[in-house]
Amino acid sequence: MTIGLERLELIRARWRRVRESLQLIDPLSDTFATGGLARHAPEVNVRFLLLPADPGADVMEFDEEFWAWWMQDRLNPFEGASPTLWGRDGMPAATAAVRYDRSDDRWNWDSYLALLRCGGLEFGLGRLGSAVWQRHEQEPSTRVFFLTTIVGRIWVALSLFAEAVTQYEIRGPWELALALRESQLSILANVAAGWAEPEDVFPGETIRRCPDPGLLIVREVFAWPGPEALQALAFSFGANVEDAFGFRERRFLARIGPGAGQLDVSRYRSGR
Repeated sequence: MTIGLERLELIRARWRRVRESLQLIDPLSDTFATGGLARHAPEVNVRFLLLPADPGADVMEFDEEFWAWWMQDRLNPFEGASPTLWGRDGMPAATAAVRYDRSDDRWNWDSYLALLRCGGLEFGLGRLGSAVWQRHEQEPSTRVFFLTTIVGRIWVALSLFAEAVTQYEIRGPWELALALRESQLSILANVAAGWAEPEDVFPGETIRRCPDPGLLIVREVFAWPGPEALQALAFSFGANVEDAFGFRERRFLARIGPGAGQLDVSRYRSGR
């Protein structure tokens, strides 16, 4: 897609206004990534947002036909893992159609997937995306982010959105943003075969930690990619996360075995 700079700057201003309302602007803020739907999911520390060219539009109608499509469980874009479970319950909210797992309070979610009325998409991961971990009793607890699952979930979400682009004629360009909260001094786990998990690091060896209170990684897409390019796009987010923790390696890709160089789906958490 060819787009003039003036129009692109106008679209970027729209994206920024939406992200500002969702607290997805300043990773140093104490309220970073807590706005919008995330206020119903206080344990979400991994948040992914995809916005269309006009995030102020109202293009989705949540009718019976939509819900039949939305609540389907689909195959992953990669083989070897159970279909991703985004939530067995679904309900409309003011700004989106949401899938989530039921708790005692239907407005209190651990993780969620949402298709926005404007034609955007977002998800938040609670226990599937991160946890608090303590290596030894003598050490303070720390947040751990689940790398392979985060990358896999992005890939699955992008594949699902490709369906929505075709079925509902959602127009680009699009902005994609990944946010990690409470990341200062956090570590990465859930790595692929051939890489050491944090608990396997030798005593005395330094575990690499993120120096930043929050991470915000943003991409712009001007024509919706095909399957191979969607994989590359998901991997680019994973690579950027690795960079933020000081790793040159891409440890969501298997280092050994028949799947070497590929996403290690044996480490992927489908939610089942």
